[in-house]
Amino acid sequence: MKIPYRLIQHQDRLHISRWKVFQSTTAHLCAFYDTDPGRLKLALPFLLGGFQEDSRCFLVATADVQTAILNELRDARPDLDQDIREGRLVVSEGMASCSEQYTFFEQSFLQANKQGIQGMRVLGDMAWALQKGFGLEELYNFETRYNQGLGHRFPVISLCQYDARLFPGTAILSALKCHNDTFHYPLNHFLGV
Repeated sequence: MKIPYRLIQHQDRLHISRWKVFQSTTAHLCAFYDTDPGRLKLALPFLLGGFQEDSRCFLVATADVQTAILNELRDARPDLDQDIREGRLVVSEGMASCSEQYTFFEQSFLQANKQGIQGMRVLGDMAWALQKGFGLEELYNFETRYNQGLGHRFPVISLCQYDARLFPGTAILSALKCHNDTFHYPLNHFLGV
């Protein structure tokens, strides 16, 4: 079911400004949702805020999740396809391994840095990792490595969204453990309800 962006925009006018709290900082955050509208409530303001700040944005998600997010973004940002062509939004279904994903981010961040990009935003809808066959321990190790390295080495705000319908409680707990920046902000910023 497609939810008109105007409804999300009306409900979440302040939500975009909430993401501005992180402007010009680094942060590795996690969020949780249990509905498709909840996913959009988190994703759209986060990416739109990145565009407003002239950040390079990354969307890592399964193809169906990409379609849902991109279709809604187009309602709010008619030039979205141009953003993708010109590299302001990099869209990926994720790499085949955690080490390849880490290398992809590292190379992308270094390239952005060389191009003078002042900030980046990464939205990872983590179901991509399940689709690629990553085990939960492997995903936790990747998230921990990213948190201790790239997530704080570059001017990047990363939001890893977890669909509570797909991930067990132990995976949710692990996600919280390796996204300690999340605890610096009100919890309601990170729940897609």
